[in-house]
Amino acid sequence: MYLGCKGREIKNRLLATVPVASSVPTLEELSADTSVRRYASNLVYLTHSKTPGALESEILYSIIRKQPKRADRYWFINMSTLTDPYSTRYSVEELVPGVAYKINFRLGFRVQPRLNLLFRRVLEEMAARGEIDITSRYDSLARHHLPGDFRFVVLEKVLSYDNQLTW
Repeated sequence: MYLGCKGREIKNRLLATVPVASSVPTLEELSADTSVRRYASNLVYLTHSKTPGALESEILYSIIRKQPKRADRYWFINMSTLTDPYSTRYSVEELVPGVAYKINFRLGFRVQPRLNLLFRRVLEEMAARGEIDITSRYDSLARHHLPGDFRFVVLEKVLSYDNQLTW
């Protein structure tokens, strides 16, 4: 248990986050740029950043520089564990108006982290309030009122053996 806690502490210390505010114009332009092939209508990333308005630099690098990924909406999902065993809370932060959102899930330690179901519930609640439209952006599918496509991206972070870590 001690090794798991220390390992998580080292991993969090090496986590490089950047404010999304510096990338807002780029994300807006990429989302509207028709010269870039659409990667997905809704692109979902899992993030470890708990800081409001900040994401890992690797995520922004993946979207903008490493084969640009155009999407109508970008979703960033963070999950943290609470000490209350059965609580389920979430908050939605709009990073780029109408384009990028960050959802912070706070789940009790006995709640199964079924992020796909929780994410769907959040989307349905936002659609019911009129905050977003989840119908497909493709004309043929929008006529039948089908929901848009979602593509999930999980960036695996591996600590290489070449690092010079202190004792």
